[in-house]
Amino acid sequence: MERNNKTIKKENPKILFYAGSPYAFRSILMWYAFAIAQKYPLIIVSEGFDSETRQALSDKNLFPKLKKIILTSYSTKTSFAPMVKKNKVFYQEAKKIIEDCNPDIIISPGKYTYPFELYLRRIAQKKGITSVCLIGFQAAAPEILALYSKIISAYFHKLNFLPFSAKLFLTALKKQIGHFFFYWILPLTAGELPFRKEPGCIVPKRNFGKSADYYVDFSKKGYKMSLREGVPPEKLLLLAFPYPSGYEKVRDFFKKRIIRKAFVKNKKRALTMLLDCSDVGIEKENLSLIPKQKIAERRKEIVFLFHKILKDWKIFIKFHPLTPKEVLADFKEKSKSFSRYFEFVNPSEPVERYFEISDVIVGFPPASSSIYTVSFYCPEKIILSLDLNKELLGDCYKNFKGIEYIDSKEKLINILKLIKDQKYSKDCQEPEIENLGPKEFPNIVELLDYLIAKK
Repeated sequence: MERNNKTIKKENPKILFYAGSPYAFRSILMWYAFAIAQKYPLIIVSEGFDSETRQALSDKNLFPKLKKIILTSYSTKTSFAPMVKKNKVFYQEAKKIIEDCNPDIIISPGKYTYPFELYLRRIAQKKGITSVCLIGFQAAAPEILALYSKIISAYFHKLNFLPFSAKLFLTALKKQIGHFFFYWILPLTAGELPFRKEPGCIVPKRNFGKSADYYVDFSKKGYKMSLREGVPPEKLLLLAFPYPSGYEKVRDFFKKRIIRKAFVKNKKRALTMLLDCSDVGIEKENLSLIPKQKIAERRKEIVFLFHKILKDWKIFIKFHPLTPKEVLADFKEKSKSFSRYFEFVNPSEPVERYFEISDVIVGFPPASSSIYTVSFYCPEKIILSLDLNKELLGDCYKNFKGIEYIDSKEKLINILKLIKDQKYSKDCQEPEIENLGPKEFPNIVELLDYLIAKK
């Protein structure tokens, strides 16, 4: 279908920002929305916010040009059956948002998405509206992510009488069928053509689709990966991730609301351990499953080690917000014997609360995107990424600026002793990456200025 070649009104262009999941918006995307709202009229589409984020967004001193927040019935937590049942509703909702707002540019996060975000982009493109996809942090190449997901699913396949190779095949087949259903069949039921070349989020693929006019990476490492996956150089932009000028105002807004009085009173130093949704892992060398019991023992050993060296410290343990209830219950049960050494916190709490009250942030494999976020949100903090047992997706932060990658128990002990004696110093040298010559922007506003002038 031909586009309408809409001309952007350079004096006062309107930006539509799809916020994605609430926790991802607060951790990363809100800071881009903050920068945009200083200059351009902004509309945010969201599935909802926590109370603190709502308060911040309603403050005109922080978001002076935020014109409207549109709440959508679509949710990133929507399960399979409701997503299928409400597919047409989601499509009509996306269509109405674009028609009512009539933006000049639409920004949305993620290259691995469900159809709702793709509907927004496609409908916008048909109207000649420039569509921008913020790729964000890429932990690893898509084939590695797909392998991890496939192996985890295969190990828990219900047909236990089958050999593992057969379960792996059936898992891959099931995922392909799921991908075909979500990205081919569902769009057809809504009157749209299939998203034939989109990587989707069921089977991460080494390719990019055509749902956005521009794709934006946050690092040269990610930029290089995107080129390898087929993004045309003219459609790929590089955006410096460090927070925009003035973001300290928003950080201070949250800071005043999240520092616990009891914690401040105790004046203890603290660290937060960030754990993934899963309670199993995969050995990198032979791709074998690391069972629940072994993972639990490893976590217990690490907590003991931290407590032994940092005896007077407060230790928080926080799982990812999407962690299943049964995983949380199992962790609580298995950690009863040593729970006096740490405080288990609600996974749904914003992780930034623990960034602020902790001196050290610790990430476990597989790599958490929160480790990436805190390296910019609180660059002064000590950030440790553990990979003591060489797990798949455990080395994503190797040679990463501002993050200490630790691959042995001996190295961890030495670093903890330095931290205890307050002799540890961060290495913030950025590893050398070949000069790719990308179009790089220091902030989101200059990137939008460029796109508006180009349009």
